[in-house]
Amino acid sequence: MNITEKAAYLKGLYDGMKFDSNTDEGRLFTSIIDLLSDLSGAVTTLDDEIGEIGDELDELSDDVSAIEDELYGEDEDVYRLVCPACGEKIYLDDEMAEKGEMECPACGESLEFDLSDLEEGEDGDEGDEE
Repeated sequence: MNITEKAAYLKGLYDGMKFDSNTDEGRLFTSIIDLLSDLSGAVTTLDDEIGEIGDELDELSDDVSAIEDELYGEDEDVYRLVCPACGEKIYLDDEMAEKGEMECPACGESLEFDLSDLEEGEDGDEGDEE
C-alpha cells in the first residue's frame, strides 16, 4: 500500500466511525485526515519529480561521458604532475607524457619526467610527479 492509499484508507476508517464534524474531536480528526491527504499528494508529486530529475541526471552523465571520450579518448590515461617551481597542477595525456618534457604553462619552467616514475593513484588518475 502506497502513501496515497494509506491516507485514503484512514479517511475511510474515519468516515465509517461517523464522527460528528461539529464536535471538537470531529473537527480535529477531519483536519488531520485533510492534512494527511494533502501530504500524500505532495509526497507523490515529489517522488515523480525526483524520478524525472534522476532520469535527466542520467542523460547528462551520459552526455558528459561522451564528451570526455571525445576529448580524451575512451581508454587514454591522464597523468597529473605538479610543477616544482610554482606548484601548478598539470594534466597530461599519453602523447604528452611520452615526450618526457614540457614547459610549465603557468611559469614556463622546463619540466622533465619519466613515465616509469608515475604510479597509478586510487582515483584512476596517475600519481603526482614533483
